[in-house]
Amino acid sequence: LGVEEAEDVAAVWQTLTADDGPRILCGRSMGSVAALRAMAVHGVRPTAAILESPFDRLTTAIRRRCELVGIPATPIAELLCLWGGVQHGFNPFDHNATDYARAVECPVLLLRGERDTRVQEGDLQAIAIEFPRPPVCETFPGAGHDSCCRHDRPRFQEIGRAHV
Repeated sequence: LGVEEAEDVAAVWQTLTADDGPRILCGRSMGSVAALRAMAVHGVRPTAAILESPFDRLTTAIRRRCELVGIPATPIAELLCLWGGVQHGFNPFDHNATDYARAVECPVLLLRGERDTRVQEGDLQAIAIEFPRPPVCETFPGAGHDSCCRHDRPRFQEIGRAHV
């Protein structure tokens, strides 16, 4: 979900501190939320970040999964969040990319696929407005909840070179 994985990101990041060169932190889907949490909670400070299809709030992510499989999102999403938090020992209602974004100091590139049914444009915008410095937001036409780089490598590279 990105909570414990953020600790892994921070641990790996610490091994890179000897390198003085620029470091770009990348994450996709829940990995992008782990990257955001690592920056906000664990003090990871990259030169820039590329975040692809992050959910805005954990409850939103679970609600979307419910909708995709055709079950009522409310109250199931909230109950699943609560149970998952109990099982894993954290408050799932506080695990939100929107909150983590406020602590990010580096330039950010936010990406999503146009046909992404798990992360919608509004979710990305909810995160984008929380960054202290406005991120660059890009949508990849025809892409779903998959790698934007794999979907359109030339465009991904062009955007990366221009903004990171």
